[in-house]
This record gives sequence, C-alpha cells and structure tokens, in this order.
Amino acid sequence: MKDLPFIIMPHGGPQARDSESFDYIAQYLASRGYAVLQMNYRGSIGYGKTFANAGKKNWIVMQEDVEDATRWLVSKGYADKDRICMMGWSYGGYASLMGALKHPELYSCAVSIAGVTDILAMINDRKKYRFGRSAKGYFYDGFESKDDIKDNSPVKLASTLSVPLLIAHGTDDVAVHFDQFKAMKSAVKKSSAPVTALELKGSDHYILDSQNRNRLFKEIDKFLLKHLGESDDAL
Repeated sequence: MKDLPFIIMPHGGPQARDSESFDYIAQYLASRGYAVLQMNYRGSIGYGKTFANAGKKNWIVMQEDVEDATRWLVSKGYADKDRICMMGWSYGGYASLMGALKHPELYSCAVSIAGVTDILAMINDRKKYRFGRSAKGYFYDGFESKDDIKDNSPVKLASTLSVPLLIAHGTDDVAVHFDQFKAMKSAVKKSSAPVTALELKGSDHYILDSQNRNRLFKEIDKFLLKHLGESDDAL
C-alpha cells in the first residue's frame, strides 16, 4: 500500500523497546485507518549494551533515528508526506515535541502524552526520590552542560512551534510531573501553532482510569481527523 496517512510512534523510556506484541494504542490508531510505525532507536534495550548506550549522547541520536525512519517511509512511498503525525507517551512524548519543533517539514502535527518538556526540571524532580541521583546519571549523563540541556528541552523552544499540537497529562503523574505539562502549555502560547491542552484530573503517568483514557482517545481521534483527515481504511 502506498501514500498512507501515518503515525510515527516512538516508545517511552527511553530505555525500553517495542516488540511484536499487542499494543492497544497502535491497534486503536490502525482501527481509525492510520498506518503506525514503531521503531527501536539507538538507546533501546534488548540489542546489547553498546546499542543501548549509543542513545545517551544528548538524546540526539535517538531523535535522528526517529527522523530517519520517517524519511524512509516517504522515500519508499509508504507514507503520504503531507499526512504524517508524531505521537508518543513519556519519552515518546518528548520525541514528538522535538520532532515537531526541529523538523516541522516532516510532520503535519504532533501528540505528546505525559511527555518530558523540561529536562533540567526533570533531573531536579528525580533527585527528590530515593536513588534519584543514580537514576539522574543513568538517564541524562550524555548532556555536557546546562546550555546543552536547554537546547534539547521543548519548553525552551516552544515559541518556534509551527505545527498543530495536542498535549495531555495526568495531574497525579509522579514519573513525569504535571508541572512539565503546565510549563509547556504556558510556553506554547508564544507560538503561532494551534494547541490543544488536555488536563486529566486524578490520572497517573499511565492514565489507567477508563474515564480519562476514553476522554484522551476521543480527543486524539478528533485531533487526527482535523489535521490528517479521515482515512479510507478506517473501520
């Protein structure tokens, strides 16, 4: 099949991986007629220590892998270059924001769920928890300076956003604090892009309660219909 509307969906973590197992988000998007690309970028686990550690240099190589995957889809004719959206959860939400900010020519829109928006704030948040300083080093030791962190934090680049964005976050998230959402919501007001901000009261990082999860997916459906259009393959 050719020229399909596509969702580029990098996994969270980033020290995680996608596998050939049931993914309810990918299946939902497929049911709406969108093709979905999931990739195990450098930094993903399960391919050896060298591959996992390769993603730790400023998170940039992970982002480059996601962008290369998008370009590959277009070059092969699988994706309609004018109907591609980035979507992710947690680190995947961060990747979606950075993709939209740094390469708006690739993406028609972006969806970030429980996404990291301010890396320095994330580092400081982790220090508050037991073993948080160790985790901080594991996740962020590729950054050379605070300026380097700033240059790779969506909240610091938000005024340049030019593609439609949906951001969603649970108010009770302790993995990626709700303050990350509030900061991004405020920062993108300086941009020219249309932004939908969805606050999910009482939800955690995984949005486990059915009421808020249903609300989230209804908003995603509406957002994608508006910015990618209806797919001929929707069920």
